[in-house]
Amino acid sequence: MALYVTTTFVRDLKSLGYSDVPVSQLIPMRVHKISTDFIGELQALGYKDVPIDQLIPMRIHGVSIDYVRGLKELGYANVPPEQLVSMRIHGVSIEYIKELKALGYDQVLVSQLISMVIHKVTPDFIRKAKERSQTAPPVEELIRMRIRGRFN
Repeated sequence: MALYVTTTFVRDLKSLGYSDVPVSQLIPMRVHKISTDFIGELQALGYKDVPIDQLIPMRIHGVSIDYVRGLKELGYANVPPEQLVSMRIHGVSIEYIKELKALGYDQVLVSQLISMVIHKVTPDFIRKAKERSQTAPPVEELIRMRIRGRFN
């Protein structure tokens, strides 16, 4: 199905607060399947006035409505669009966050979540670290332990 820049699309964008969008942005919006439904659902989740130059990378990197909704349900409401993109690029999944919560790591900072995934601080690694240290090491210590090659 081809997506075109139509007058209806432009009018619907305007109703969502996106007036006078240049053609240089309209075309990439359609190429990357940014619909007014997507924008409207983001707005309903608290993402008002996300610049188009941030909407495009969100779509490119798989920031879906389900992903944003899942994050919100886990206590991560209104994560800035740039961080949403970074989370998706590095593979921070809803399931990963749920596993961390189950292990007692509630409300880990977004930057820490990204670092944990980058350094492969997996739930199994966390369980091993907790067993060996008899406590729940802080997130930053888990990352340092992983970087140093502990419990491989």
